[in-house]
Amino acid sequence: MPVYEILDIGTLGGDEAQGLDINDRGEVTGEAATATGTSHAFVYRDGEMIDLGNLKADRYGAGASSGAAINNKGEVAGRAENEEGLRHAVLYTNESAIDLGTLGGAYSEGHAINEAGQVTGIAFTPGVSQYHAFLYSTASGLQDLGTLGDSYSTGDHINDAGDVAGIYQLQYDIHAYLHTQGSMVDLSPGLSSYISPSGVALNSAGHVVGTYRIDDTTRSFIYRGSGIADVGTLGGAIAAAVALNDSDQVTGDSTITDTGASHAFLWSTDGIMNDLGTLGGDFSNGTSINGSGQVTGQAATETDLYHPFVYLNGEMIDLGLPGEGVQGVGTAINALGQVTGIYQVRSGDRYQPFYSRGFIATPISLLFSKLQDKASTVGPGTILRATIRRAARYYDRSDAERTCSTLKAFELETSLLSYRRKWRDEMTKLAADARSLMTSVGCNTTEDNAKQLSKSAAETTTTTTTTAAVAVRRALTSEEKAQAQQWYREHFGIGTNGIFVNGRFEARPRTATQIQNEF
Repeated sequence: MPVYEILDIGTLGGDEAQGLDINDRGEVTGEAATATGTSHAFVYRDGEMIDLGNLKADRYGAGASSGAAINNKGEVAGRAENEEGLRHAVLYTNESAIDLGTLGGAYSEGHAINEAGQVTGIAFTPGVSQYHAFLYSTASGLQDLGTLGDSYSTGDHINDAGDVAGIYQLQYDIHAYLHTQGSMVDLSPGLSSYISPSGVALNSAGHVVGTYRIDDTTRSFIYRGSGIADVGTLGGAIAAAVALNDSDQVTGDSTITDTGASHAFLWSTDGIMNDLGTLGGDFSNGTSINGSGQVTGQAATETDLYHPFVYLNGEMIDLGLPGEGVQGVGTAINALGQVTGIYQVRSGDRYQPFYSRGFIATPISLLFSKLQDKASTVGPGTILRATIRRAARYYDRSDAERTCSTLKAFELETSLLSYRRKWRDEMTKLAADARSLMTSVGCNTTEDNAKQLSKSAAETTTTTTTTAAVAVRRALTSEEKAQAQQWYREHFGIGTNGIFVNGRFEARPRTATQIQNEF
């Protein structure tokens, strides 16, 4: 039985989109192309992509914008062009755009947001090509957090207490900092080291993870209030930590030997770094982790293509890809285990052979739960809820035949109950949700289509998590495969470090090995 439903989130009329962050309500933000080709920030909610516009008078016209992070209220932090064509940090709240301004210079951008609507990011100072981390709140406006060095600082992450973590430059070194209780604290004072320009991650306790340079190698650290501690490696010399949760579980990637092959890892406070493996290839990396220790990222398949994955219950699960997707990466995972990310599709244009698109992957078990909740809100909810609960039990037992027959019975029940005018609209919606769920678990496929899907899954090493709605993929020729891999590395990369510099997508990502080679 499939484990996840994975869907394309669409665009704003153009060809491309990127899913960059997801909140616990399953709302996604990122950027998507409009019909004119300009990218706008968006919120994807209840199956609909909403254009958040920019900072111009005609917010939905020319002028780019992007959403970097979204909180559980649906507020989005990011960047947007203003009337002068300058990029400013922006806060979207109730779908209204608020220009956060700058620190006297021309540009700024928002990187992260907390549940109170406080935003951090970078803003240029006047007269010089330098930028500082900032903290924005509706009460205090844009505050310059300064720097402990002689050049720049960044605001990468913010927690609900208003603590900010980032990096700053001191001569030729790059150090991590934590801004807490009004002061900026160097996390590695006196240590001759480099902190990765990929930035750092922060949790609710004010603990920080990142990457540092010591003894001619690149390693990962965790800071928990009293100096940094090395989290180790998977056997090689290099490790890059990129995310942590409130239990201080850490993910990223590490070399497994001195040959440079990297695997995603999950490090826990017991000091053990667990190798999450791959999807049959020789590479994987973790990009995001939720409070339950579920990890997402990307991993190489046996055919050396990259697929988004979820690691849960000790297993790396291939999420597959929507439609004609070729390769992809999971960028963020929420508390419910939903994942958003970016994937690669063919364009049919020889000069621009691929596009990037966004996706959302939802656990099938969560879809059952949501349908049960919806059924409970209508008049005959007792009957409908019992049917869905029974279907969910069959699904948990991997009994496909009874799962599908029970879902079909639920759809029939909604049809019978729709004769009551006061229930008609609700029953129509429930029937549609039931049909969608049947598609996701494979109930609507013919025997021939099922055989084709099975064959396609074997060819692409996509596991049974691929939903029945996924189209059959034409196998790549060797030339197309080489072209796809090159395009993917240039746009998505084969590692996290650099994909989400300061919490946003970057064109030239770096793996742990690549970070090592830069120093």
